[in-house]
Amino acid sequence: MTGIENKEFKWYQVREAFTNYKTYLLFIFFLSMNVPKGGLGTFAAQIV
Repeated sequence: MTGIENKEFKWYQVREAFTNYKTYLLFIFFLSMNVPKGGLGTFAAQIV
């Protein structure tokens, strides 16, 4: 592990994470990747 270990919880970091646009882009990316895969896995027998 690199960097300095700090186990103190800071609320401003939570606020910063939710106001960062990259957080929402990652959420949309993972959602768009996993929803089709889950639907295909569930209904693959009915499609074939």
